[in-house]
Amino acid sequence: MAATKTRAKTKAKKTSKKQSAPVATTEAPESPLISNARLKQIYATMLKCRMFEEKSRIALDKQHSAENFKAAIGHEAALVGVALELTKGDAIFSPQIEFVSKLVQGAAIKAVLGDAIKTPTPNFDASLQLTLQAARDFKKKKSKKIALAYADDHSAKIDGWQQAMKTAGELRLPMIFVHQSDLFRNSVATATNNQNAGLPTITVDGNDAVAVYRVAQESMHRARSRSGPVLIECLTYRWHHNSLPTDAAFWETKDPILRMKLFLQAKGLFSDEWAAQLQQDFQRELTAAEL
Repeated sequence: MAATKTRAKTKAKKTSKKQSAPVATTEAPESPLISNARLKQIYATMLKCRMFEEKSRIALDKQHSAENFKAAIGHEAALVGVALELTKGDAIFSPQIEFVSKLVQGAAIKAVLGDAIKTPTPNFDASLQLTLQAARDFKKKKSKKIALAYADDHSAKIDGWQQAMKTAGELRLPMIFVHQSDLFRNSVATATNNQNAGLPTITVDGNDAVAVYRVAQESMHRARSRSGPVLIECLTYRWHHNSLPTDAAFWETKDPILRMKLFLQAKGLFSDEWAAQLQQDFQRELTAAEL
């Protein structure tokens, strides 16, 4: 009897120890706003973007084409969160977001890479005017399509960007403007200029993929419903071309992919086996594209 009690106590202690570090083993209930499948797609697409850039940086730099479509490391949440709500036929003024959109639609990596190498880097002002014209055409035809314009901190200071937002607002064009602001730099003046354009503006943590997706979802619904344009300001940290902090813990809190992984784990939507399979499958695509 004593031995039985001892075993029971030991078992109870082991059970208690396991419960002290709870791990979600079943999937969380579906949200009416964003499905579990979509959440996993966000993670998978961000992972693909990073793997692609890490493998292709050298090859693309040799071709002077890297800026045409690369999803800069540290910016994946902002790019993917916006791109996932775009549909075929939308006018996209952003090589980076266009690349992600093609990736989501299942385009072959080799074909996307080939197109980018052949296509020269577009002139900012000229492309912006083409996007405005596309939005005018969509409105005239009462289409559900939208036009999307993207700018980093440098481009957002150009007069053409500010004027395009004012024009879109005055004409109530079906447009989304995305300003991706690098928090390594002082963007206060740029944010003030954006406010002066008079558009409804939503500022979001650009390293939080779910937050960006929800903002893009609502903004694009507004634009497709012919309720006018919206400006989304994504506050991000770009990892390259900046002086990087030496503290690894700093980057762990900013890494959008790691943050998404932890979010999925809390909802019981992540497993190491699933993530490993994603990497293996996409690595085969990269190898087939000779990257």
